[in-house]
Amino acid sequence: MVRSPRDYAFMRSRVLLALLRGTTEERFIRLLSDVPIPVQEHRRRATLLARLKRYRPSVLVLPLVDERVRPSAPLVDLCRAALPTMHIVVVSSELSRSRHLLMTLRHDAMVLVQPTDEQLRSVVIEAAMRAHPGLPSGHELFSAVNPPFLRQLLQVAWAATEDRVGLTLVASHLGVSPRTLEREALRQKLASPREILVAARFLRAYATASVSGAVMKNLSVDLPVSDSDAYAPDVPLPPLLRAVAHRVRALGGSMS
Repeated sequence: MVRSPRDYAFMRSRVLLALLRGTTEERFIRLLSDVPIPVQEHRRRATLLARLKRYRPSVLVLPLVDERVRPSAPLVDLCRAALPTMHIVVVSSELSRSRHLLMTLRHDAMVLVQPTDEQLRSVVIEAAMRAHPGLPSGHELFSAVNPPFLRQLLQVAWAATEDRVGLTLVASHLGVSPRTLEREALRQKLASPREILVAARFLRAYATASVSGAVMKNLSVDLPVSDSDAYAPDVPLPPLLRAVAHRVRALGGSMS
């Protein structure tokens, strides 16, 4: 079974709840109990940076002030320097700490004041997904594509499109010339190798966008019109496998 990009994002994410008082920690753990994201707790301020380097969380959740009323704002910069790609969420159960709130806002962290359960849950999940817009491997995603020539070309192109490389490099990965690829695609009555590379780019962008809940019109700017017209523009993106099947058929192939 091919997992969704959302599943891959969750599998690669980690959440660290640091310096939170018991009720808030329990609230987070309860809210995330049905989401397959590992959650750990850390209560000691002095050893937080060392814990970050060992655990390498995708999302760090801090209180606006700890149980000794020490602000978290100075910690945010240190944590950001330790793990620059980590998302930091700061929560406060009180409206009265405006001085600490302003300090924290200046330190590039998301601040939630008296958040509802749904806000807490959605913010942490969204941050985890932004940190890891998980994508399946080309080998797994295109394993059911036929003929084998199209399958192999899509698998190689999927990996190569991360760097926006051209057909020459894709051909070199397969140990042949671009002209050989073109002849073989023509012989098997498939789309041209360049069209197959465009399709792989489209599907990578589609998979990335589907993680964030985008609608089809968000993908139409830099992608072929024929692809974006395949679905109504203002509805959520259909599952990734359906998009793969649609593109494979358009390229002259099929799914087993």
